[in-house]
Amino acid sequence: MILYRPVGSGELELIAASGWRTFPPRLPEQPIFYPVLTASYACEIAEQWNTKESDGSGWVVCFSVDDAYISRYPVQTAGGSAHRELWIPSEELAELNTHIQGQIEPVMQVTAADAALANEIAAQSGTPAPLHIYSSVTSTNDLLRSMAEAGAPAFTVIASRRQTAGKGRQGRSFYSPAHTGLYLSMLLRPQMTPQELMRITPMAAVAAAEAAEQVSGVRTEIKWVNDLLLRGKKICGILAEAQTASAQPEYVIVGIGINLTEPENGFPPELREIAGALLPADADAEAAFVKTAEALTAALLRQYAGIMERAYLRGYRERLCVLGKAVTVNENGTEREASALAVDDDLRLLVRYEDGTEQWRSTGEIRIRLK
Repeated sequence: MILYRPVGSGELELIAASGWRTFPPRLPEQPIFYPVLTASYACEIAEQWNTKESDGSGWVVCFSVDDAYISRYPVQTAGGSAHRELWIPSEELAELNTHIQGQIEPVMQVTAADAALANEIAAQSGTPAPLHIYSSVTSTNDLLRSMAEAGAPAFTVIASRRQTAGKGRQGRSFYSPAHTGLYLSMLLRPQMTPQELMRITPMAAVAAAEAAEQVSGVRTEIKWVNDLLLRGKKICGILAEAQTASAQPEYVIVGIGINLTEPENGFPPELREIAGALLPADADAEAAFVKTAEALTAALLRQYAGIMERAYLRGYRERLCVLGKAVTVNENGTEREASALAVDDDLRLLVRYEDGTEQWRSTGEIRIRLK
C-alpha cells in the first residue's frame, strides 16, 4: 500500500508504504458516492489493490483534502481537488493504522455475501431501484444523501445492521448497535407541496408498523407523531429529511430504525425504561434482519403509492394510542401538561391544556403520562 498526505501546492508526501501493487479495483456499473471520513489530518490515498486473494469482504475507507465528497471514481469538486477511496480488506485495517497518526475510521463495511443478499431482498420486495446491504455504516441517511446528490434514482434503499453515527430527531444520536436492529433509509423524489410533505412521516410510521407486525405477529401502536410502540415501549424511530431548493423538494430521505432484539447486555441505562424490542432475545437476528428489510421495503413502496389519497390514514388512526390520554407536550424544552383529544386528516393533534385552552399541533413531542 502507498499512503500520501497533501503538503501544499498540489504535492503529495509519501508517509507509508508496504507490499502492495497498483491494480484497478473492481468498480460498480454506476458511481456510488459516500460521505467523507478522515484520519487525524486530511490526506489522499492513491488507489491500490491488495495482491492477496479475497472474498470481497472488507472496509471502505475514505479520505479527502477538503471535507467534500468522494466516490469509487475520482471526483472533481468546485475547488478542483480530486477525491478517492480505498477498499481495504478487514485484516489489513489494523496494520494500516500503525502507519499513521490517529486511527482510520471506516465509513462502511461491505461483504460479497451482502451484495447477493441485497439482490434477493430487492427481488422479493419488488423495489424498482438499487438496494444496498451493509454490515456497518456511519448513518444510512447520510450515506443515502450522498447518493441522492450524485443522482441516485427514487426508491434507492440502504439497509445496515449497525450505525456508528445514527441520527435521531432534533440532532439527537440514535442508538444503533450491531446485529440487534435494522437501520434502513429510502430515497424519495416526490412532487409535493410543503404541506403535502407532512404526509411522509405518518406514511412511514404505518409502513413500519405493517412490517413489524408481519415479522412478529404482534400488533403495534403509534405514539404521535411517529414513534412505534410495542407493549408501551419504543421499538422504532423515524427521521424524514428533505432537501429543498424551491417550492418543491429535490428529494426526501426516510430513515427508519427498528430494534429487532434487545442487545446482549441490555439497553443503556438512559434507554432501559423507554426502549423495547420487536422480538424475543433468543430470536435469530440475521433472519429477522432479512425478513424485516424485505417487509419494510415493500410496505414503504405500497404506502407511498397511495400517499396523495392519504391511504395511510386508516392504519394510522387504528394504531394511534394517545387519544383520551393525559400527555406532556414538549415545545422547545418547555413542558406543559395536557389531554390529547383528536387528530384531523392532516394528523394534527388537538390538545387541551390544564388552563382550558386548546391547540392544534402539527409538530412537536409528547409523552404519555401515567395517572
